[in-house]
Amino acid sequence: LPQERGHEDLPVLWRWSVQVYVVAVLAAALAGLAWWWPRDAARALQVFISVLVVTCPCGLGIAVPLARTLADQRLARAGVTLRQPGVLDRLRAVRQVWLDKTGTLTLADLELADDGALDGLDDAARRALMGAAAASRHPVSRALYRELAARGTPYPEDGAAVEQPGEGVAFTDAAGAWFLGRSMAPDGRARAELRRDGRPVAAFALHERVLMDAPAAVERLGAQGLAVGLLSGDARGRVEAMARQLGLAPGAARAECSPQAKAAAVAERPSLMLGDGLNDALALQGAVVSGSPAWERSALADQSDLTFASGSLAWLPELFATARGLHRALWGNLIFAWSYNLVLVAFALAGVFSPLVCAVTMPASSLIVSAATARALAR
Repeated sequence: LPQERGHEDLPVLWRWSVQVYVVAVLAAALAGLAWWWPRDAARALQVFISVLVVTCPCGLGIAVPLARTLADQRLARAGVTLRQPGVLDRLRAVRQVWLDKTGTLTLADLELADDGALDGLDDAARRALMGAAAASRHPVSRALYRELAARGTPYPEDGAAVEQPGEGVAFTDAAGAWFLGRSMAPDGRARAELRRDGRPVAAFALHERVLMDAPAAVERLGAQGLAVGLLSGDARGRVEAMARQLGLAPGAARAECSPQAKAAAVAERPSLMLGDGLNDALALQGAVVSGSPAWERSALADQSDLTFASGSLAWLPELFATARGLHRALWGNLIFAWSYNLVLVAFALAGVFSPLVCAVTMPASSLIVSAATARALAR
């Protein structure tokens, strides 16, 4: 199992090997010197030098940083940035992938279905809507803010806004107590509603576009043995329609989730959680690995294990494939390092190798380690 967040998780054998390597090499060289000295002093010096030269720490000293660098480069090309150490190590414990819907499985930007919905607002309602929308990073709020800004609506000089995760934004000014929250349109589409003192003032229908490669990414995750689920605060009809579009198993999508419900789902089994809003914060904190979109420049993104470029989900199965490639490279090089050093040291102790042969053999092993690491991360 992975260590706690923030720590690298290297195999115990790796850490032990690094600790005993120098001592073991010196002990072998001195043992060879002591064995051969009474028999042949010249051969004893040859053996001593050969053991020191032929032993190669490359499998231990080069493999880890090289493999991790190649893994980081591979993910960077896919649009993923690892923000915390040990992410790829912890991924090996993940059995469940939970996805937020809006902003994660859909394009980050929503669009108003009817631009004229804003034109019917009076000045007080328009200022309150601007104050509420500007106080939230939620895709619905951003869509409304863009439209209001394009119309030249100024930010209200008075008033206070408070975001309520999973519910909406409350805005209070001299004109009254306003609330921008979600509601369900008759056709099941996303809709935001502005209320004043609890009474509806206006509703704004929005539409979202599902990422084109999301169904293929979900299928690839399933082929890798991972369960994939959908966690959303939206109404059941919309969430189930999204689940069918993604090809999720029955029951894999959970609708009308509060922040606490999302956190409880993540805690059921080792999970990776992707989300982009305050209503995902609890679930992201409880996940083995957490991720947020790169455009979400907030404390939420700063605390996440990774950030990703929006507009695609193809990077997600690539992330797991890279984690497996890194694990394969580390263990492959560890086996090579032990095999190489045990065999070559045995020949050196037997007096078969001269220091010159050892000087050629040692750098060759470095090339083998580098090539094997690159191949493991490229597959």
